[in-house]
Amino acid sequence: MNNQIATMITEKIINQLDKGIVPWRKPYLSLNPENPVSGTLYQGINNLILRTNEYRDNRYLSLKQCSELGGRVKAGEKGHQVIFWKINQYIETNDKNKEVVKNIPFLRYYTVFNFEQCLNLPEKMMTREEIKPTTEEIREKANHILNHYPDHPVYAFKTYGPPCYSPAEDKISMLPENHFESENEYYATFFHEAIHSTGHEKRLNRKELVNHSSFGSDSY
Repeated sequence: MNNQIATMITEKIINQLDKGIVPWRKPYLSLNPENPVSGTLYQGINNLILRTNEYRDNRYLSLKQCSELGGRVKAGEKGHQVIFWKINQYIETNDKNKEVVKNIPFLRYYTVFNFEQCLNLPEKMMTREEIKPTTEEIREKANHILNHYPDHPVYAFKTYGPPCYSPAEDKISMLPENHFESENEYYATFFHEAIHSTGHEKRLNRKELVNHSSFGSDSY
């Protein structure tokens, strides 16, 4: 079962890459996939595999949930698999007659359908106001977050070399915005380096950062 799930996910991602779609790269305003009935916000691999779909709506339902809402799935529509996993704990007695806790991973997949694949869902669920912040609002919000990052590292700008974070100097080095393909790419890169800086010893004190783990290593 585990190999079947891994193969299914890999094939789906490769199929999207063959079409020129990079699942983990999405526009700034792209919403995370969610299930409005269960309140689930899909994360991890489920976020990634559902993002390979090309729907405008980010909401998904199981067949049962759709039916319970009075709706139905359109004829010919194919569902999308999402993964559920957890660790089940069991108490066993070992050969020394002592009780030990054994962790057994449980993994399965189930099928969901996007709202656009469904019919006759309640009108109140099908109509919702789209919030589209302006470019100025996005820029203002992004700069506000960076400038109000408590005790943030030094922000330095250079004209060459890749953006990076230096733990020794507690400094983020960035290229000017005109060196990036878009404003979104600029802020995505800036926040990426800011995330690295949270591991500094005066913040979260992550050993991987404080001990200067080499780029690409397991600990990194």
